[in-house]
Amino acid sequence: MKVAIVKYNAGNIYSVESALRRLGVTPALTDNAEEIRQADGVLFPGQGEAQGAMTYLRAKGLDTLIKGLRQPVLGICIGQQLLCRHSEEGDTDCLGIFDLPVKRFVPLCHEDKIPAMGWNELTHLKSPLLEGVEEKDFVYFVHSYYVPCSEWTIATSTFIHPYSAALHKDNFYTTQFHPQFPANCPNCKQNDIMTIELIPAIDIINGQCVRLRRGDYAAKTVYGEDPTKMACEFERRGFRRLHVVDLDGAKSRHIVNSHILRSITSATQLTVDFGGGIKTDADIEEAFDAGASMVTVGSVAVTHPQLFNSWLEKYGPDKIILGADVRDGKIAVNGWKEDSDLRLLPFLRDYVERGVKNVLCTDISRDGMLNGPSSALYAEVMKAFPHLHLIASGGVSSNEDIIQLDRLGIPAVVFGKAYYEGKIDIDKLI
Repeated sequence: MKVAIVKYNAGNIYSVESALRRLGVTPALTDNAEEIRQADGVLFPGQGEAQGAMTYLRAKGLDTLIKGLRQPVLGICIGQQLLCRHSEEGDTDCLGIFDLPVKRFVPLCHEDKIPAMGWNELTHLKSPLLEGVEEKDFVYFVHSYYVPCSEWTIATSTFIHPYSAALHKDNFYTTQFHPQFPANCPNCKQNDIMTIELIPAIDIINGQCVRLRRGDYAAKTVYGEDPTKMACEFERRGFRRLHVVDLDGAKSRHIVNSHILRSITSATQLTVDFGGGIKTDADIEEAFDAGASMVTVGSVAVTHPQLFNSWLEKYGPDKIILGADVRDGKIAVNGWKEDSDLRLLPFLRDYVERGVKNVLCTDISRDGMLNGPSSALYAEVMKAFPHLHLIASGGVSSNEDIIQLDRLGIPAVVFGKAYYEGKIDIDKLI
């Protein structure tokens, strides 16, 4: 059986892929129209923001493709919402398979916390899709928006009021909950239900895989002589994302190691974001030409904001990650060698208002120290910008650190030294 997972700019896709692999199914994670058409079944999962997701789907022609599919299609989480007519999130017109609105939860009391996150009961089950799931079994939800109950509702859950936990019309099925997590399991261990995206890092100096302590080039540790070999190992272990930092480039103020980036992207199918030394139009073009799916840009956003904004407009917010490296509450630049006068939240607010959706935030004081992430800082950022795709970086030392970030609702985490020194057990996380 050929199963395709629609690849687009949404989070949590890889946990669905991993769940299928555990069941012995090897899915195609793809945005290729013909590959999706030829599949026996199509999964349309994801977590994210409706407007950005629909913009991406339309740009790729995937909106028309999905609406025309005739094989079974299962939308999961935001996939359910995008298959409806219209979402209040960003006042977004969606795919319209289900002639239903997507509404934002409105708290009625202090205890109604948005997003709704955790285990909740399913009731009024009506479809073979839910075979094996019993009335009042628990499933796992993370959402701020909901689909009202309708003639197409095949399962209901209640938060503030009843809503559609699952839908069915013709060959289209959906679940608002995450079916990759075991049902009827409100007491499951946290790592059974993690949604945080795991992103290993490769930092490069003189062609070697290294890690620094607090950004100090004089305090480096070499963990490998071949970054491409290391990237292949990450892919073999089940990772789908990779963060590559050209530390030579950051120090020299221009890209130095694009040849290594090209080697990694040629040898793997990893989605690579690349940073370090991106200062000019030529630098960013060089990174994309070498196979980077995204670039991380920090210093230019501080020193030349007009140039950064031009890249944001030219390449789009899904290709640009804003680097926000913090030392004593202020943004640092140029390989962390210089401090600016900009404080973190005002800096982020300015760029979020300009369309930035992805931010990599590093607490420099914790980077490479294995003393735990700056959880309070990341929680503060998420409170101020709840729809931001925040990538936490710096200080991760154990599985428990990653679990804590997941509990705080942090969308993604970068780690390096903890992996290289065996401090985290990846098999328990992927």
